[in-house]
Amino acid sequence: MRQLAICLLGMLWIAPSLAALEPVILAAQAEQITGTRWVDISYEIQDPDSEAVSVYLKISADGGQTWEVPTVSAAGAVGRGIKTGVIQHIRWDSAVDLSNRYTKTLRFKLGTTDWEPPGGMNLIQEGSFEMAGPTHTVFLSEYAMDVHEITKEVWDSVRLWSLDHGYLDLPIGESFGGEHSLHTVNWFDCIKWCNARSEMQGLKPAYYVDSAFTIVYRSGRIAPHVDWQTGYRLPTEAEWEKAARGGATGHRFPWSDSEKITPDRANYDESEKSGSVKVGSYQPNGFGLYDMAGNHFEWCWDRYGDYTAEPQADPRGASVGVHRVFRGGSWYDNAKNCEIAHRRAFTPDTVYNRVGFRSVHPKPARPWMESETKDVTLDSHPRLIVNGREFDNTVKVGDRAAVQDHLGAGAEGVPARHPGEGACGARSRLRALSLGWCRSGTGRPRVVPHRDQCHTQDFSPVWPGAQAVPVVRGTMELNLSLLVRSVSRRRDATSLRLWHSERDRSTALRHGGQVA
Repeated sequence: MRQLAICLLGMLWIAPSLAALEPVILAAQAEQITGTRWVDISYEIQDPDSEAVSVYLKISADGGQTWEVPTVSAAGAVGRGIKTGVIQHIRWDSAVDLSNRYTKTLRFKLGTTDWEPPGGMNLIQEGSFEMAGPTHTVFLSEYAMDVHEITKEVWDSVRLWSLDHGYLDLPIGESFGGEHSLHTVNWFDCIKWCNARSEMQGLKPAYYVDSAFTIVYRSGRIAPHVDWQTGYRLPTEAEWEKAARGGATGHRFPWSDSEKITPDRANYDESEKSGSVKVGSYQPNGFGLYDMAGNHFEWCWDRYGDYTAEPQADPRGASVGVHRVFRGGSWYDNAKNCEIAHRRAFTPDTVYNRVGFRSVHPKPARPWMESETKDVTLDSHPRLIVNGREFDNTVKVGDRAAVQDHLGAGAEGVPARHPGEGACGARSRLRALSLGWCRSGTGRPRVVPHRDQCHTQDFSPVWPGAQAVPVVRGTMELNLSLLVRSVSRRRDATSLRLWHSERDRSTALRHGGQVA
């Protein structure tokens, strides 16, 4: 209800005047939090005419040439409403967004603006993303998108205003209940409603009857001319897909921790709801947008046409064609139809109880003020700890050892992102772990294998009775007594080594010490 109220208040928003001074970012710094894979980014923003600003984070792994490292896990002072005049902190988890990278030099960029999107919308930063079908790079200018699909209540508030302001044929529309998304409106209806929403708020509309942008499109069924720099409008296909991906790359659905859709993530055929649910009933994606998969398909601006593999900038669809695209799947559709890359199209006069929409708003032509940190080199290798110290000393019968992996519960004060996340959580990067022995100066040790670290039994018979016990914060304890006794009997054994492999690949990371 509170989120819906915010959307309704957004209907009354009046465009603010441009601020006289732009915000400035001071003292941007980044450092790895010891013993974790988290990075703390601190900064301060000064802006004499704004108490709060919007802040984005970008990350480069190639010295600032590109800024394509995902930032889905970023938490803290990032996004909208960031207070100025105080030190702020963002925490970013490299284990989530940069998995299987143990030593990597990174650079962090912060950007800020004191322009705030209309109420009920979130800002989508300018930049490139990989669009599906065939995969191609698309650059998009900045825009804001409705957090929720347009509800019947929001539709009605604008439609009621429009009836006295030259809009002659906006339909009543339908929904499955209060706070549910609107449906049974065609493409033309959505276009005209966006114009009415703009005019209701004192904004210049986006859609016109003529190419000179003098006659506002308010009634009838035409393919209007578009002023892309102002007013509310339908998203292009590219804008919709970038928003749905939530800042992640290459995933089937609007979340990045799974390639499956389930009834606890979205409303689709297996949810067995026989209609839509209230907007915001499921978790948002990385951009804070709800229901980008399922609930209702959403109309886009574009005519349906084939993609090419060529890079594009602000594409707006095919120049000819009859059908208009809609995206996202619905309460009635199967998992395949709810995939981000799935495309459907109808003639623009079609009405359907599975299709609704949401709108976008372009960002005014004002610069983001940016600042970069110095390069930070992550060091997040697992460690072999013996008797509380990093393993670089003599081991003997009776010693206690622990394998410490930084992907545990996270940095101090930062909660786990998912229930059960920890030493043996679903996000564990270690696939296998071994301890073994070798001669001094030699390479790969002769290993004593151990299964996936989430199993606590069944070491190799070389270690009769040995066990591993998972403990807090990504640590696994090993009783070295039988191992050291076994290794000490071997004439060619002079040191003990840790050897492990991760998901998708093996890496020879060794930590060794002498065997007494």
